[in-house]
Amino acid sequence: MFASCGDDDGVDCNRVIVEIGPILEEMTEAISSEDCASIESSYADFIDLVQRGRSCSIIQEIMDDAGYDNIDDYIDSLEITRDEYLADFACD
Repeated sequence: MFASCGDDDGVDCNRVIVEIGPILEEMTEAISSEDCASIESSYADFIDLVQRGRSCSIIQEIMDDAGYDNIDDYIDSLEITRDEYLADFACD
């Protein structure tokens, strides 16, 4: 079982939990509407949240579900996915 957050990391995991839903919704909407600017911004927001919440159980669960146990590999994968969407939609 993952720790919710370390006492010394200063991360509010409850805030991460509150922020994650709307960001994932933005990502989904941006992709479905092929909105290049929204894809870039929503992925940037999600990557920032993953970095900030790396010690939160919700982030650990998302990484596990995606098959990752290393935060840097997971972030690399997110960046590759974002770039692939931008290329598929011919974004500049």
